[in-house]
Amino acid sequence: MSTEDHTNLLKKNKLARIVVAAICLLQFLPYLLLRDNAYVRIHDTLEAEWIWYHLLANSGVALNAGPSVVIEQVMNGLYRNAFHTGWSVLLLWITTLGTFKAYVFNYIVVHLIGFVGMYVLLRRHFLRGAHQLYIVLGVALCFSWIPVFTALGVSVAGQPLLVYAFLNIIKKRTKWYDYLIIISFPFYSSIVWAGPPMFALLGIYLIDFFKIKKTIPIQYLFALILLAVVYILVNFQMFSLMFFQDGFISHRVEYNYFYDKELSILASVKEFFLLFLISHYHVGILFSLPILVISAMSFYYDGEESLVKSLLWMIVGVCLFYGFYNWIVYLFAAAIPLIETFKFERVSILLPFLWCLLLAVSLAKINQQGNYQSKIILLLVFQFMIIAFSNDEVLHNVRQLTGQPKKPNYKAYFAEDLFKEVEQHIGKPKESYRIVSFGMNSGIAQYNGFYTLDGLQAIYGLDYKHQFRKIIEGELDKDPTLKNYFDNWGNRCYVFSSELGKEDAAYMNGKHSTKKINQLSLNTEALKNMGGEYIFSSMPITNHISLNLQFEREFDHKDSYWRIYLYKLKSLK
Repeated sequence: MSTEDHTNLLKKNKLARIVVAAICLLQFLPYLLLRDNAYVRIHDTLEAEWIWYHLLANSGVALNAGPSVVIEQVMNGLYRNAFHTGWSVLLLWITTLGTFKAYVFNYIVVHLIGFVGMYVLLRRHFLRGAHQLYIVLGVALCFSWIPVFTALGVSVAGQPLLVYAFLNIIKKRTKWYDYLIIISFPFYSSIVWAGPPMFALLGIYLIDFFKIKKTIPIQYLFALILLAVVYILVNFQMFSLMFFQDGFISHRVEYNYFYDKELSILASVKEFFLLFLISHYHVGILFSLPILVISAMSFYYDGEESLVKSLLWMIVGVCLFYGFYNWIVYLFAAAIPLIETFKFERVSILLPFLWCLLLAVSLAKINQQGNYQSKIILLLVFQFMIIAFSNDEVLHNVRQLTGQPKKPNYKAYFAEDLFKEVEQHIGKPKESYRIVSFGMNSGIAQYNGFYTLDGLQAIYGLDYKHQFRKIIEGELDKDPTLKNYFDNWGNRCYVFSSELGKEDAAYMNGKHSTKKINQLSLNTEALKNMGGEYIFSSMPITNHISLNLQFEREFDHKDSYWRIYLYKLKSLK
């Protein structure tokens, strides 16, 4: 390459960096423009993960692992150790910035880590040539826009950076920051989601290295042990609950893995193909067909021992394991209960990283054969557009900006002004009474400081589940689907109604709905025995008198997604 050509390439690469950086930052703009009028993912985020961190941050016992320590605001006092680790970076963000600003800050940081991690991994270990920079930038951009669950920290987005650190170690290019990355990862990721999959991935690489080199890389093995030890230390509260909480029996002992699954070869094959083609909602939607076609094109230029083929087989293996995991549970869970309760099929969390790495090496292989730059750029643009249009948070925020929202924004969802009116009407300290929500997620009342008997929790007491079941037993008996949902899963310890079912209508009934509940079978005596005093309902309960409920007042606010119908147990008036 002549000096002039080299200079032109450097100029193009500089421009490419600027353009890609601008596009990467573009996804954050709606949050900065809309602020708390922005949409934040509700499913498993605002209704669960983020609320758990919010409650923990406000509890005053986040770092306490004492076996008797409880968070009184939830379920008449839920063990603190049933919540997330107090050593999470996510908790630090919330404690420092507040719940909403922390979410936005975390969203930005997670996606930037995804971009930087993929960039340095590819540049250092896979695509080092200056002529390949546009592939590196394009793939890193694609990876940074994948709609990962940022409430899980860098469980997905941090994978390239973690692999980068381990590859530096095994290739004896170790720097101090490689160990910093390894030590930091457990503080900013979920041990349940990211722990076992990352150990599996890094362990497979270790075994493969040993098969080829016939030696064990001691530094790499030490780094792997270090990662495990830090994970255990960071999550000691979870292990304390599992092994040292005398007398505590989790509701998960009644968990039936097959409550929503069909045990058949056809169903497993379907699960395999769904995961293979679109990944998983909790992991980050990624339509893989274009990458599959590109990797198939690269086979023409491939040798027998091909990284492209190895990656593709690894992806197939992950999808097969996920698709047929129900058979593993069926055959072995009786002997090894952890197989059922820990859900090792979450190895699917590796897919966005593996697909993007496959995309990069496939394009690099094609690029080696001739002047295909313009075609490769078009392929990258096409893949990026697919990813961008599958990012639900970005799309919902575009709708917010254009005045065509389909879901409530953060401010409307939590409706703080509305709940302040309810609090003022009740006129008592919140800790002096207990409430349940109906037609809306319990996390909303919890966010607003109310003490709830209901909750969406990954772990709580089995005895509490049985107590609460008495309240909703009449509704469960009306609907076998609801009964199965609560008895065999039960994470949603909610006041259910057979008239609403178990989907969004059961807890996303906004004020524009005209829905009324006509025949609610609620055991208010059981509710009273648990300390319940008020029901926050998002719709009228027409048979409230027969339920021994006193209708207090209807509440509405212009900025709220909800309308609250406040009911009080008559016997407590």
